[in-house]
Amino acid sequence: MHRLLIGTCVLALAVVAVRAQDDPTKMQKPKAAWTELLAKYKAAAKNPAEQQTLLVTYGNKFLAYAEKNPKAADAFEAIGYLMQLPINDGKDNPKTKAIPVLKGMMENKDLAKAQRVQALNHFMNAQEGIVTSSKEANKVGDARKAMDEARKLINGDLKGMVKDLFVGATMPELKSKGLDDKEVKLSDLKGKVVVLDVWATWCPPCRAMIPHERELVKKLKGKPFVLVSISGDDKKEALTEFLKTNDMPWTHWWEGRGPMMSQLDIRFFPTIFVLDGKGVIRYKGVRGADMDKAVETLLKEMEDKTKSGT
Repeated sequence: MHRLLIGTCVLALAVVAVRAQDDPTKMQKPKAAWTELLAKYKAAAKNPAEQQTLLVTYGNKFLAYAEKNPKAADAFEAIGYLMQLPINDGKDNPKTKAIPVLKGMMENKDLAKAQRVQALNHFMNAQEGIVTSSKEANKVGDARKAMDEARKLINGDLKGMVKDLFVGATMPELKSKGLDDKEVKLSDLKGKVVVLDVWATWCPPCRAMIPHERELVKKLKGKPFVLVSISGDDKKEALTEFLKTNDMPWTHWWEGRGPMMSQLDIRFFPTIFVLDGKGVIRYKGVRGADMDKAVETLLKEMEDKTKSGT
């Protein structure tokens, strides 16, 4: 599991293989134009930080290539680079501008289904970024509506090809082992706001979150809230030994390389889901103050519903 990405990472989307029912003639081979463009981008940036900065400039070129060559397999590689950018409320962000392009691709039945799935995954993740980070309520509302509309494809002609773990979906039942080796289930936590923090003791960014999470748990003591840290450590002993010297007074599950890692499509540590009392995924990837705000918002919703009797 040490090969998983750690730190501040964008969700890496699985490349979906073309299925037998897809028409191979719909997929074009990579073009020399893309190879040349990508080489120029990599040559211009001497380190990862510079690459991120140059993405804003080169991102528009990558997007233009994808728009011009939607059937090319490398169109999705081009857009994949854009997905590394943070989403924002600005109009000139290449990632923001990619959203309508992705929508057209995922709805285009002339494309191979595998390509439409890639476009749909990118589209949903971009919309999640708006839901999580935008400060404009109307944009958040529009993004949620767009995701609901896209689910018609997930449940329609792309059914069975997309794993819906996006904001707005109900988290499927999860089963793991507690520190006492007894089975634990996510459904036992219904009626509470739940933060699922998938992590590992060897992951520096995960460890850096511990003091803040400790304060959050302390602050919300007595509230209908549960923080569940799900360990991906290869051996359970690594987790139990770590807990002996690190104060983490909340719920711990040990999963290791178990089936939940695939079920949740874990690509990096930490991976964070915030669920409401009904088990619906409401936020993803939030840390620090953003995690606090997400949890407090959902607790306030529950409190208001209780008061109103709904």
